[in-house]
Amino acid sequence: PSPAADYIDKNVDLNDLLISNPNSTFLNVIKTTSMVDAGMEYGDVVIIDRSIEPKHRSIVVALIDDKDLTIKRLMITAQMSKTELDEAFGPNYPTDKIPATWLKAESPEYNNIYLNEGQSFQVIAVVTWNLKNLCNQ
Repeated sequence: PSPAADYIDKNVDLNDLLISNPNSTFLNVIKTTSMVDAGMEYGDVVIIDRSIEPKHRSIVVALIDDKDLTIKRLMITAQMSKTELDEAFGPNYPTDKIPATWLKAESPEYNNIYLNEGQSFQVIAVVTWNLKNLCNQ
């Protein structure tokens, strides 16, 4: 018997804890370091939910030009503070040139994604959890 056995309250069902909508939830393995400053490292498993409405600063799965998938932070310019705008675009950046929405990489080694004329992106899911292996096995 384990000394911790006296402290067990109940069994934990990870589906109940981590998944709010099983029909729209799936797992993905991170295969990049573009979100490392958000705590998502290469090889991490993330839980992704297609039923959640993305918000400003949500980490999302986005489909760019109907062909390329990426995981980045959704930035909605109208909801950004002056400080955030200055950090992203510089203090003297012309406001008419700032995109309404864009995708932020959370690593200085990767570029943010600003769409060019004729490009499109669609948010298809929101990353809800990051499952990290802490024993390196």
